[in-house]
Amino acid sequence: MKLSQLAQYNGKKNEKTYLSCKGIVFDVSSSDFYTGDGNYNCFSGKDCSVNLAKMSFDEKDYNQYNNVELTLSEKDILDQWYEKFYQKYPIVAKISETRKDN
Repeated sequence: MKLSQLAQYNGKKNEKTYLSCKGIVFDVSSSDFYTGDGNYNCFSGKDCSVNLAKMSFDEKDYNQYNNVELTLSEKDILDQWYEKFYQKYPIVAKISETRKDN
């Protein structure tokens, strides 16, 4: 899946809500946190790996997985988030490119 395709699943344009963590796309439609006006809807339709690792809501961090060097601590935090998503939500795709400008 391309990032432009992922953007269609932002919880507002489509009945499905997806987000990507570490380049793996999860269907988070079952969670009110990511759908509609949920607290974390800003992550929906995007790869939010860097945001999660840095605990950031900064838009410049969206879709930047593999483009930003993370500290060991940030990598550990990201791994914990990935594990949470993996245990709770179905995997639907893998991101085929990871640059924001693609």
